[in-house]
Amino acid sequence: MKRSKAVLLSTVFAAALVACNNPDDEWISGNQPDGQYKDTVVNNTQYRYYHGSWYPVYNNLINPGRYNGATYGDLASPSYTPSVRTGGFGESAHSSVGE
Repeated sequence: MKRSKAVLLSTVFAAALVACNNPDDEWISGNQPDGQYKDTVVNNTQYRYYHGSWYPVYNNLINPGRYNGATYGDLASPSYTPSVRTGGFGESAHSSVGE
């Protein structure tokens, strides 16, 4: 069975689209089941507790798909800076700190 370049290219393109479509990379409110927020401010940066980790808050929203969650011990460090998740294709492959 001979594979054409078009079929191979279509398969690679479809795989890239699936990998880039990350539904977790969305800005959400991050409220608790009771509808309340659990926020704190450390080093002049606001953080919200969501599913066991602390995430930086921007425009009253968090993005667990983009930012690595921090522990309370991380936040207690004076030099802590939120970090962006890395890996994947396109923009998600780039790393930047404290966007």
